[in-house]
Amino acid sequence: MALSARPLRNGRRLAKSVLVMSALGALHCAGAPGTVPPPASVGYVLQYETLGHGRQEVLQRLAASRREWLVLEPAWETGAGPAGRWSRTELEALRAAHPGRRLLAYLSIGEAEDYRDYWVPAWDANRDGRPDPGAPRWLLPENPDWEGNYRVRYWSPDWQAIVLAELARCLASGFDGLYLDIVDAFETFEYDAARRQWIDHRRNPETGRSYRADMIEWVRRIAAHARELRPGALIVPQNGEALLASADYRAAIDAVALEDLWSDGHRRQDPREIAWRLKLLQPWRAEGGWTFTIEYPERDDLRRAVVEAAARARLPLLLTDRELQTLGTWVPVPAPPRSEPAPRRRRP
Repeated sequence: MALSARPLRNGRRLAKSVLVMSALGALHCAGAPGTVPPPASVGYVLQYETLGHGRQEVLQRLAASRREWLVLEPAWETGAGPAGRWSRTELEALRAAHPGRRLLAYLSIGEAEDYRDYWVPAWDANRDGRPDPGAPRWLLPENPDWEGNYRVRYWSPDWQAIVLAELARCLASGFDGLYLDIVDAFETFEYDAARRQWIDHRRNPETGRSYRADMIEWVRRIAAHARELRPGALIVPQNGEALLASADYRAAIDAVALEDLWSDGHRRQDPREIAWRLKLLQPWRAEGGWTFTIEYPERDDLRRAVVEAAARARLPLLLTDRELQTLGTWVPVPAPPRSEPAPRRRRP
């Protein structure tokens, strides 16, 4: 089975001196934060070989997991064409095993991956991490931290056509929505190497808008297209929380996932960084938007610290492995004390 090496995204954060990453549709039943009931639990699996011996055993394990939302790699075997993808029948069986379950297809929108069906080997035939002559203009050098993952001009219509075609295949196979990764790709372009500084809302000379605005429009386009194909399709971005300042962006999405908010897997994050990221969440949470966090702690003491921090912030937490080979452990928000009334869910 071909493995899909999913990249970790920490983005810019406080270390700014160090380089790191149509309308929404009247048929959309979510339309605003808080109108989609938050799930009781989330599972996130992109590499399946440790879940079972073979495709059917993996499906059985996923079906029995009791996770209400499952974020999945849309292919059992990446790069194998239609036969390697999960079928509609298989996805329907996953849903039927747990009433109310939603299935979200993982989709990288800010980097190209060389194990995908759309990849053309001639784009980097010598595997040196730099696009070869004749490669599409939207393709940029390989991410030095993640082999096989190439940065892209995500605003390029040609790149967007590739992603939208993949989106259509995911929804046609029976997924309920999309889990968008590399939404924070705009951060890479906000670094001015000549000045050695980060520039918020830096202007993209190719579009005349800021790189952030280009990503917001890209996510909105994805959301609109998805909901044209499947009314009510869920859109869940991972990271890129600076975009939540935009009301248009918030209106296009259904939930937000944040990685490495409390730790980097080895040690606790700087308290200033945590506070900064939580502040960026405020417009979303104030409107009733639902957020969950994903952490990859490698030590028991760090695991306990992360669980305690998430509970204080009243954010649900998925503890899992960095390679996303297991279902991990879901840690819900603790019940409020009796003196504190439980928050109400917003209704559609």
